[in-house]
Amino acid sequence: MGAAKSKESQKNIGNLQRRIDELERHLSQCHEQQATNAVVAVADLVTPECINNDLMEKQHPLSPQISISNIESSSEWEVVKGGCVGIGIGSSYNQDNSITVVNREITSETEAFEWVKKYENEPKYNPIVMWQVGNYGISYGLVAHRLRFMYKDLGKGDGRSPKDFALLTKKWLENRRKIEQCTIYVRSDKWWESVKLSSKASQLKSTSGKSDPYTLISKNKSWEVVEEGGVGIGPGSYYTSDDTITVINREITNEEEAFEWVKSFDNNGLEYNPIVMWQVGNIGINYGIRAHRLRFMYKDLDATTGKSPKDFARATKAFLSKKRNVKKCTIYVRSDKWWESVKLSSKASQLKSTSGKVILTLSSVRINLGR
Repeated sequence: MGAAKSKESQKNIGNLQRRIDELERHLSQCHEQQATNAVVAVADLVTPECINNDLMEKQHPLSPQISISNIESSSEWEVVKGGCVGIGIGSSYNQDNSITVVNREITSETEAFEWVKKYENEPKYNPIVMWQVGNYGISYGLVAHRLRFMYKDLGKGDGRSPKDFALLTKKWLENRRKIEQCTIYVRSDKWWESVKLSSKASQLKSTSGKSDPYTLISKNKSWEVVEEGGVGIGPGSYYTSDDTITVINREITNEEEAFEWVKSFDNNGLEYNPIVMWQVGNIGINYGIRAHRLRFMYKDLDATTGKSPKDFARATKAFLSKKRNVKKCTIYVRSDKWWESVKLSSKASQLKSTSGKVILTLSSVRINLGR
């Protein structure tokens, strides 16, 4: 009888131990899931301005990393640890693969390096200058910038080398511990100094859309430049549904192309209604032209009603000077001398008489540029 009870007790103990083992496995799986959810939650908290939204996906199994000593020993490549090529300006040109390229199929750095090298011998010289595997919240996929990227608007990174840009991202991320940092592979300064002076790079620069605004308008005295403004704020956003007042073309990617497009409005149609101010880009984007035509000047423009195009542009600059985190643009605007001659012309008078100045009742939600 005692032996039977002993066997039954041992069986119960065995069953209990198996149950404990199952509970431990279950808890372990829960912890792993919580950890994965935590990574995704942190990624969701990162501000949209500083992430590559195209790569925000759940964790994916990553192939084991292979030795990459062949990259680190190359005279053309250097390593910057703790940065991220996909933050800030690095996320601005994802729609143009002649500037930024993304490949979600890449799962290791060795595989990425082989993929990067294929850009060296393309017909148009535009190699990759910096890249990394992974981005916010994920550990796979390659994000890379090509040589054309260095000739775009890079904010504080303007005119610097690829390595300088990578180091700027590292510095920005130093005090942001919750944001994932990556290993960036970047062209060496020695490589950059030799390439940027080459005829191939000069040709690429001339077609990249990075231009000196004053050179662009130097042959046309009717235009001037107002830096760090925004034609799309305040009254600049009121009339976008009427292309006889405000016109937007999202196909435009650089200022030379935009200037040619603007000139087409000087003699466009029977009604005299040229463009009086324009910019490339707007809040949150770096491409596309937004422009106001002459009819715009005869509409309700809040505190700038009745003033010149240049006055309007300067008012936006004054307003934006107090907004540190808002994108500011270079505005090309008709000169006051042009405005004084045009507004007194019979063509402008006829346009003014048919403009139908409308006073909207939504003033409570407007940005008043006069404040």
